[in-house]
Amino acid sequence: MNMKYAKILSALGILAMTAVLIYGFTVGNFGADGSELLQNPWGVVSMVDLYTGFILFSVWIVYREKSLFSSL
Repeated sequence: MNMKYAKILSALGILAMTAVLIYGFTVGNFGADGSELLQNPWGVVSMVDLYTGFILFSVWIVYREKSLFSSL
């Protein structure tokens, strides 16, 4: 894949995530919906999977970058 396409795909992903986060926070009720999600066993599995991925990705970035400032 060309780097140009990767940048375009990343930008589209950022725009999509920003749009759905704004939608979720403005239309939904984070406290009520979040507690309902965590009452469901598959909701807990999804949250653990999601945050494990975030942590592993963050650790990989810190490991690969030459300075801590750049990795942040």
